[in-house]
Formats: sequence, C-alpha cells, structure tokens
Amino acid sequence: MTDEREKARLAKPPFETMVSVSDEVKNELRGWKPPKDRAYILFQSKNYEYSRERWYEALFTLDVDGRPEQASRVDYYVMQKGYRIIHYGNFPKPNHPNPAIAKKAQMHIGSDMVNPWDDLENHVKRYMGIEAKQTAKETALLEQLKAAQEKNEALTKSAKGKKTDPNE
Repeated sequence: MTDEREKARLAKPPFETMVSVSDEVKNELRGWKPPKDRAYILFQSKNYEYSRERWYEALFTLDVDGRPEQASRVDYYVMQKGYRIIHYGNFPKPNHPNPAIAKKAQMHIGSDMVNPWDDLENHVKRYMGIEAKQTAKETALLEQLKAAQEKNEALTKSAKGKKTDPNE
C-alpha cells in the first residue's frame, strides 16, 4: 500500500514555492498541500545522515497560528540552524474572508492597531529578500562565468587555427 501511495504522490506536480528550490526538494514537495486555516512558515534544512554518509535536504513547517510573536524563533532557525525559508502563508488579517481567522487577527491587534502577523510577515519577507538577492547575484555570476568560458573557448579555437610559430 505504501508503494501505491508513493507512486500516486510522485504522479502529482510539485508544490510551487515562493523561492527556487533544488530538484530533491521539488520531489519532496510533490503532493504537499499547505495548511488551509493555519498560519505557517515552510523551511528547508540541510542535514547530514551519518549512517549513509551523505547530505540530504528536508522540509520543516513552523506553525505560527497561535502566537504571532515568533520572530525570535524564525531568527533561530535561519541564523543558528541555517534553515532556509521557502514559503509562508495564511497569516491572519482583519479583512480575511474566513470570519474565524479575521476574529483571531482582531483579537491580537493591540492598542496601536498593528497586526502582529504583519510584523512577522515583514520579518519573513526580509529573510526571503536577502536570499532572493543572493540567488540573483549567484545567477549573474554564473552567467558572467559562462560568457567568459565561451569567450575563452572561442579564443582557444581561433588560436589553434592560426600558426603560433615564433620564427614566422
């Protein structure tokens, strides 16, 4: 029965995350559905398996529905543990179509009329923005490297076509 479930899961398309992920993580995200009525943050972690002596990537979901003041936990997972935020969602807003979620947001809004989930969302976006900038820099550097390699190959081919005899 497990093999049938696994085949059915692998037949489904992978969940689309907010940032790009590796093929291994895309494979893990096949058939994954985000929680419908719970605020969550989806992390990607890199772990080492000692028995097989290999690195692997795993997924971790942090439930932030009950307590919005969890920026320190997000800091811990990103800065200390090295996890990467790849997706988040369902943060309660006062104008949410689901009345239970809207009521929860209203309940947590303080006297300053600031929604704490908005603060958490901005905190998460900051980490995702940092990573997006790093990914953009890496992509630009890889493109520059590829262009330099193509130029080098072209120069090498043109040099092979010419005679390089110093006596001529």
